Amino acid sequence: MRKRSSDNDCAASSVVGKLVTGRGTATVNSALIANESVLTRDACSERPRIGELLVKAGLVTNEQVQAALRLQKEQGGKTVENLIRLGHLTLEAFRAFLGKECHYASIAVRNYEVPRAVISLISREFAVEHQVIPLDKMGNLLTVAMACPQDAATIECIQELTGLRVRALLCDASDLESVIKAYYGAEQQGEDGAAEETDENSIQRAEHGIKLGFVGALIKEIESLPPMPDTVQRVRAAIDDPDSTIRDVVNVVSTDTAIVAKLLSLANSAALGYGGRVTSAELAVKIIGLQETYHLVLSLAALRTFGKASGFDYEKFWDRAVFCGVASEVLARACGYVRTGEAFCAGLMSDIGRVALAQVAASRYATIDPNLCGEGLLAAERELFFLTHAEVGYILTATWNLPAQFVQAIRFHHNPSLASEFVTLVCLVALASHLLEQRGTDAENFEISQSARFAMESLKLDEPAIHSIRARIAGLMRGQS
Repeated sequence: MRKRSSDNDCAASSVVGKLVTGRGTATVNSALIANESVLTRDACSERPRIGELLVKAGLVTNEQVQAALRLQKEQGGKTVENLIRLGHLTLEAFRAFLGKECHYASIAVRNYEVPRAVISLISREFAVEHQVIPLDKMGNLLTVAMACPQDAATIECIQELTGLRVRALLCDASDLESVIKAYYGAEQQGEDGAAEETDENSIQRAEHGIKLGFVGALIKEIESLPPMPDTVQRVRAAIDDPDSTIRDVVNVVSTDTAIVAKLLSLANSAALGYGGRVTSAELAVKIIGLQETYHLVLSLAALRTFGKASGFDYEKFWDRAVFCGVASEVLARACGYVRTGEAFCAGLMSDIGRVALAQVAASRYATIDPNLCGEGLLAAERELFFLTHAEVGYILTATWNLPAQFVQAIRFHHNPSLASEFVTLVCLVALASHLLEQRGTDAENFEISQSARFAMESLKLDEPAIHSIRARIAGLMRGQS
């Protein structure tokens, strides 16, 4: 038996990534995405490449396939997975392509009675992992049913294992799953006596595998973004040093003119109630406070960590960030939340995941309507990335080891009911985010979402109070411009 390269073995159809389960780490395999051998012509059967078939079907262009192949060469991954990652192909379109456009003979395996002698030709483990079942044997020809009959690697592996030529038929994935369970058994017991997990139907597994591979690559890119600037650590160290003074903190902060400008702007904000004009960084730090100064330095540094991604409106983003910061602070004062600067900074950073996505996937994120917000924005992000900016912001800020209250506020600012700690701060930012969505809406047309309603109830704010707060925020934002 000839030895095949590691890129073309029976396990090559596994999608990149691992699924962490309660019992350890389980590989997530895909019967839907064929391995790299599909991209080369089989000398015997002259199977066309999957890229060629997708181009022929009008789902992608040659240029897009070449871009996916370049990404494959640089970062790995399957061609179809990379086409989806680059935004050239949707998972739904690929599913339809397999089911309707590949022109493979199909069979309703649920109604097909398979001889036990034929079933024994393929082990249960192989059938489950590769989502394939043998149906019939005539001479040296073995007929098998597969969710993806274009998976040349699995077909070649069966041929080597059985010594038979293989003919693959297309079948319904859920039918295939049921038949595998019927002939091989639904579950097996592990060594510890616990039932081993059985796979979901192959299309669901494939979808999960594609998403996991895509999300895994995306998270890796997010986690490799630049670390926080040194200024943040130096301010933190100065604040934590019992022998340091306000002057020591000011000396660190003064090295960054942009941060000094924001400190002065915040110190001069009417919301802080200082009667005079603040013109020095030292006075600004005294008014704002050491801890709040650190939070401000932290949030501003975080938002300035990224380069400029094409197609992303940073000016609009910054305007929205400032609105959310101001709104969070005003809401904090209305609710008696004493750490108003903390609320401002949490609101300011709440959408940092949007900047991160724009940084690691600029062209893809640029396809999202810049005017979207709230559920509309979340839905668009899920469709493109299988993650939302809130989840990305959580991953990023947790990687940066930011204070836990900020991480939680960023993570749950669209779903405050899910927060189990720092609930008040989360609700402040969530309500500020909703007020941003309703910005410019008059009282008659003002709507309250379910998450905003939860936040209002948690903060003990009624609708008249919210309209008063909205007017206050609008006045402060005019002062910012």
